[in-house]
Amino acid sequence: MVRELPALAADLVARRVAVIAATGGGISPLAAKAATTTIPIVFVAGDLDPVESGLVASLNRPGGNITGVTLMLTVLGAKRLQMLRELLPTARAQQRERVRRIGVLSSVPADDPEVQARMAAFHQGLQETGWIVGRTVRIDYRWSHAGDSEQTRKYAAELIALAPDVILAVATVSR
Repeated sequence: MVRELPALAADLVARRVAVIAATGGGISPLAAKAATTTIPIVFVAGDLDPVESGLVASLNRPGGNITGVTLMLTVLGAKRLQMLRELLPTARAQQRERVRRIGVLSSVPADDPEVQARMAAFHQGLQETGWIVGRTVRIDYRWSHAGDSEQTRKYAAELIALAPDVILAVATVSR
């Protein structure tokens, strides 16, 4: 499907659609931008930095025919971890120091490049905020398959049984 995106975007341009909605990660908005400079494009990207990728000129003034939303998950991951570090000691103030446990439930395959980038940024963020994987924090991963709600429920129950301090859920990226 990813390889087909440029052709699909070109088909939308040929059909003279009013607007192109490009969702599902960084690839679809880039394909849409390459296909047209006149049809408005609205994107939703989970981990794409639209300025760094060349999709827009700046966040506050995207310019051209493109605008949208990004969660910048990788970039903001360290900030989220910093907040987690500030909250956990308060929540566990009555307990002696121990290894913290983080559960990660993902419906995106572990070998997905976007997920690998997120996990690398997550580990870097842990280091930057003073966590040491295997020493001060343990991470338990469960990789479900998108659309398999039974497997997702099973893995969620497994993580809950492990009693982690927090469970992070990584959403499906449409492809």
